[in-house]
Amino acid sequence: MSKKPDAYEKYIKNLEQLGTYGDNGCLVAFARLYQVKINIHQLNMPIWEISGVTRKNDLPRELHLSYHNGEHYSSVRTIGDRTKA
Repeated sequence: MSKKPDAYEKYIKNLEQLGTYGDNGCLVAFARLYQVKINIHQLNMPIWEISGVTRKNDLPRELHLSYHNGEHYSSVRTIGDRTKA
């Protein structure tokens, strides 16, 4: 007898497909998995922070994203930033 997939299993299966974009839940999971702080910049809005950092004494690595038109994230770097990671 096969078990019917629940909503979470369907969500994960969908994320495995090429061309599927991640959402807020994916950003939270990424921040927690990699112990980083994600700063999301959006026009005329305060910066939204997602903290996946659990160690209080460490300075967190930070990732900056811009959020466009309520549907798309892009990586943001300062002018002249030539870091590889």
